[in-house]
Amino acid sequence: MNGYQNITHEHSLFYSRSPKPSKKNHPQTPPNHTTPSLQMYRVGRILEKPDIIMGVSPQLITALSALFLSIKLKKPFISDILDLWPESLIQLKPEMKHNPYTWFLYYLERLIYRKSKSIIVCVEKFKNHIVSKGIDEKKIHFISNCTYPNHFTPDKPVEYYKEKYKINRFTVAYTGAIGVANNPYLILDIAKRLENQPIDFLILGEGPLREEIEKKIENDNIKNVKIYKTIPKRNILNFLANVDLCLITVNKTELYKYGLSPNKLFDYMLAGKPILITAKPEYSEFVKDSGCGFYADPENLDEIVSTVMKVYNMPKNEREEMGKRGKDYILKFYSEQSLGDKLEEVINQTLSEVTNC
Repeated sequence: MNGYQNITHEHSLFYSRSPKPSKKNHPQTPPNHTTPSLQMYRVGRILEKPDIIMGVSPQLITALSALFLSIKLKKPFISDILDLWPESLIQLKPEMKHNPYTWFLYYLERLIYRKSKSIIVCVEKFKNHIVSKGIDEKKIHFISNCTYPNHFTPDKPVEYYKEKYKINRFTVAYTGAIGVANNPYLILDIAKRLENQPIDFLILGEGPLREEIEKKIENDNIKNVKIYKTIPKRNILNFLANVDLCLITVNKTELYKYGLSPNKLFDYMLAGKPILITAKPEYSEFVKDSGCGFYADPENLDEIVSTVMKVYNMPKNEREEMGKRGKDYILKFYSEQSLGDKLEEVINQTLSEVTNC
């Protein structure tokens, strides 16, 4: 969302977040976000004066526009850190490390951290990175991503997706971005190892590697993998109701040493499905803490394949119980209401500190 929001009972908030980047450009390249960020700055200047201003990173340019607006309006600024930039950029593209634009992003990162009255992180271990930049830990607050069960208002029934995707045997699903960080080739490797088993793989998503993945499926004649376009978010739970195991694949990289919190994980847990994530348990503790799935080393294909077969051989009631643990956990600890209360607490605390200065 962008614009003026009555975020608490007593205060108003201007929340600045960039639109999705184009498929052709990198998310942090100037053509994608400089113009929208300037537009948001202009909009913010003419809106009713808020009590507090929040900027989201990535994208850093967007957070910077929110920071400038807070200075212009003389209002406190909160940064909402959803990913570590440019750290993630360098891990994905090491050749960018000494690029002048990357140096500029490092400068913006430090500036945004220093000028923030409060910093919100969606992964708790992000704190370690930010503190290493010389930032006081006391102003960093952990508020995870949350789930919005009431926002799923499907216009397609469960059976629609069962018929559309011809789901008639054990099915492993991956939904979301198809990019370098998502390690989509691993899904094909798993599928090829299991081509003689009655197991299908469904990929729903878009991204820079989608065409390459489609070509590889065709060229390698991988018959147990099908790839489809992203479906509307409101229908994702009805689609997932038809599958047996949900998959999250990531590369073995330093990119996730501070943890990860992919949105698809919340969808999978809310759908009540067992989950297999190819990462260390400490990278994403939701699955471990809730007992709703398994972890496997992304570089150990034997382990991953063995885990898929383990779930396949489980009695259906055991799979359902495992998925239910994840759903119960996410609804109890990561509901919109409980995390909204935390956000309100951070906002009130920030305003109180500014008032008392």
